Amino acid sequence: MIEVSSMVLKLWEQKKLPLVGGLLLPDGRLYKNLANNIFCEYEMLQENSKDYSSWFSRISVLHSRSYQGYSVYCGDGSYGSDGFILVLNKDSTLHWLIMDDINPIEQLTVENGVIHALNNLQQKFTFPIMEPEKYQIPTPD
Repeated sequence: MIEVSSMVLKLWEQKKLPLVGGLLLPDGRLYKNLANNIFCEYEMLQENSKDYSSWFSRISVLHSRSYQGYSVYCGDGSYGSDGFILVLNKDSTLHWLIMDDINPIEQLTVENGVIHALNNLQQKFTFPIMEPEKYQIPTPD
């Protein structure tokens, strides 16, 4: 298994993030299809996978906040509908990453341990810092 946290941080330094299409935790668990409210969990990033080049997106940070030692960043990727939220622990290691087709996240606030994010379509998302898998996203009408 590839060490996910160090891989994400190395990409972050290059202004890139992996196109995970969901919520990525530092132990490699990936929760897919956030936009469709499908919650499936599985391991990712097997060591025998050779070509990761299509997994990366160049990113732009549009907003950031600090909260009780955590660093929270949001922005967009290079494919138009990509949006991300990256949370780093107090020691600058990966806490979690969301990179999905939720559109660019342009604003965020953090209150009582919950991230409130707004994308470029004015859709609101909430992600608890300590339990991001308990996210809330807009549902289609």
